[in-house]
Amino acid sequence: MKPKISLCMIVRDEEENLAGCLLPVKGIFDEIVVVDTGSRDGTVRIARRLGAKVFHFPWRDDFAEARNFSLSHATGDWIFWMDADDRLESREALKLKGLAKSSPPNCYFLCQVVSTEFNGMRTEFLQLRCFPNLPGVRFENPVHEQVAYSLDRLGLRPVTTGVRINHLGYSHPEEYRRKVERNLRILQKQVERNPEDMAIRYQLATNYNAKGMVKEAVRELTELLGIAKSNPDFPEITKMAHIILGNNYRKLGKFNLAFQQYQDAGKIDPEDGLPNYCLGELHYKLGRLAEAKGNFEEVKRKGIKLGLASLPLGELRYFNSFYLAKCYEREGRVKEASKEYEEALRIKPGSTPALRSLGELFLRNGNYLRAQECYQKLAAWGSNSPADYFDLGMAKILLGDLQGAEKALKKAIKFAPHFREALLRLAYVYTKEGKIRQAEISYKKLLEIDPNQVEALTNLGYLYLSANDYPRAKRVFLQVKGLRPGRIDISLGLAKIYAQERSIPNLFNEYADIAAKYPKLAPPLPHKVQDVYALALAFNRFGEALLKDEKIAEAAISFDVSLSLKPDLDEAKSNLSALKERIDL
Repeated sequence: MKPKISLCMIVRDEEENLAGCLLPVKGIFDEIVVVDTGSRDGTVRIARRLGAKVFHFPWRDDFAEARNFSLSHATGDWIFWMDADDRLESREALKLKGLAKSSPPNCYFLCQVVSTEFNGMRTEFLQLRCFPNLPGVRFENPVHEQVAYSLDRLGLRPVTTGVRINHLGYSHPEEYRRKVERNLRILQKQVERNPEDMAIRYQLATNYNAKGMVKEAVRELTELLGIAKSNPDFPEITKMAHIILGNNYRKLGKFNLAFQQYQDAGKIDPEDGLPNYCLGELHYKLGRLAEAKGNFEEVKRKGIKLGLASLPLGELRYFNSFYLAKCYEREGRVKEASKEYEEALRIKPGSTPALRSLGELFLRNGNYLRAQECYQKLAAWGSNSPADYFDLGMAKILLGDLQGAEKALKKAIKFAPHFREALLRLAYVYTKEGKIRQAEISYKKLLEIDPNQVEALTNLGYLYLSANDYPRAKRVFLQVKGLRPGRIDISLGLAKIYAQERSIPNLFNEYADIAAKYPKLAPPLPHKVQDVYALALAFNRFGEALLKDEKIAEAAISFDVSLSLKPDLDEAKSNLSALKERIDL
């Protein structure tokens, strides 16, 4: 005869939740036992309508007592318990039923519970949910009740099933606070009655943390670890007590004590990566990236174990990859960093920080196409960060997509009208597109924000120069020269204007200024101001020196000045022609 499975529940005022819990599993379990502890809504009616056997039990602030009452009415060979705010999909229920019906009654089953909290955090843990209905099996502890103690005394062994249960009980902040307050009240009484019970002290500490009562949590955890020295039977509780105590020391700024707790946790279970993660995160936050990297790599090797304690496993794995990527990036290990960012995105596909960091990595290291893909995805996600659109614009500039760059940079400026670098790059794009008037407007907007922005002034001067507007170009270049004396590009811009105006004395003085500032590059001056030919030769030689020094743009202007003075100067013609070919190549 095939074994029967009883679903046992305790409920109170759960008319909004109960149907969602029972409908997916209706007809799968052999019986449903619902114990109502004082509902004043339609809970009992809904339970009966869905085929449950309903019993009543007065609430006495004791979950174990109520669950044991449900067990007393169960006729199945196996017990599976749920709460109304649990959700078990039909296929998971069938998987569990198959395991129970094919297993000997000398084991009990741990399921993987995934809890979504009101702040969006998802935590995961293993929980004993299914066990044989044997004489002597009872729940213990009034809150965070456990049936494992009695099962272990009977010699049964735990089996991890992989069956997933979604828990919704902490998805509303008010409900969360209410449960924490209730649990604290019950647990404080329990610790008074059973001060040596490590499990109760652990739960009390976690509830203190949930209320932000850090010092109280530290006190309880310290007491617990004192008890653990003479009671080695609960290694997981001891390990997690070290971890949580370390986290609390971090909150209090006691970093050395935190490190010690994490190290002690690692000694209890050397193959669990969680203590390594905690060490790595603390090293990372303190700027010790070499140590952090080693810890995070250990986590990758070991993995983080899913146990009876509630852990945000997804978050831990995500941040392990994200922080490790940052460590690799600092070391210049681009390939490894990009791999870890991509792993972080696999774990949390909608992570803006990981995608942004990956885009920045690609942009800095010349992979403009991949960078563009990252920033386009951020834009598709509805990013309102000006920096994202600016970086998208830069990637497009470097890929030669001026129209796309213009659009992205305009979006950046829309979000941040005083974004100086975006205004500067947009003006550059306009110039490249031949939109001279728009470029001028962008430079002037930038100069309204910062009248002494040297790069904007310089570019505006060259914009006027390219349009043969020598008076305005000269005015701007002289302003820059006053702000930053000695810039070659400004001196050469002025030289080009003086050459076009045939203002030889001014050109002579400008060259004298250049020669004084760059004696290693500029040849000696001609002796006579009127010696235009000698001056043309001097600018040509200066251009050749600039070319050797890899100052390409400046060399081109110097050759151009030389030819403005002497259009038939063959050396300058040849140099400028060769330079243009080089630029084209």
